[in-house]
Amino acid sequence: MDVTNVCYAPDAVRTAAYPIEKKLRKEPYVKLHEKFGLPGVDDKAYWKKVKLVAKALKSDGCTGVADIYLPACWEHDIHCRTGQTVFGKKIKPSEEDWIFHERIQEMSPLGVFSPMAWWRYAGVRLGYLTGLVKRFPR
Repeated sequence: MDVTNVCYAPDAVRTAAYPIEKKLRKEPYVKLHEKFGLPGVDDKAYWKKVKLVAKALKSDGCTGVADIYLPACWEHDIHCRTGQTVFGKKIKPSEEDWIFHERIQEMSPLGVFSPMAWWRYAGVRLGYLTGLVKRFPR
C-alpha cells in the first residue's frame, strides 16, 4: 500500500492548502523579533537602551514573578505600554507576547525547550485574554 498519498482531508482542501504548504517549506524560519528589526540578546547597547526606556516608563520588571530574565520583562513592558518597539515600530499584543517568549528562550540555557518561556507566555496570553490583566491604553 502506498501511504504517500493518504490524506484525511477532502481533495478540495488538500488542493487549496498545497501552495501554502509549499511556500512554508521553502522559507527558513525567522524569529519574530528579527522581523521587527530587534537585535539578539548579545547586543549590549540595545539592552542598555531597553533598561533606560523601561526605567523612564517606571517598569516593575517581571510582574508577579521572580525577576529572572529581567531584560525580557523590560522589553515586554515597553511593548505593552507603548504599543511599539524601542525603535518606534508598531507592534500588536500577540506579537509582543511572542517576542517575550522568544527572548526568554534565547536567554535560557535550555533554549527552545525552556519551560519558563512557555509558562510566562501562557501567563501573559491567558491574563490578557481572560481579562485578569488589563493592557495599557494606547
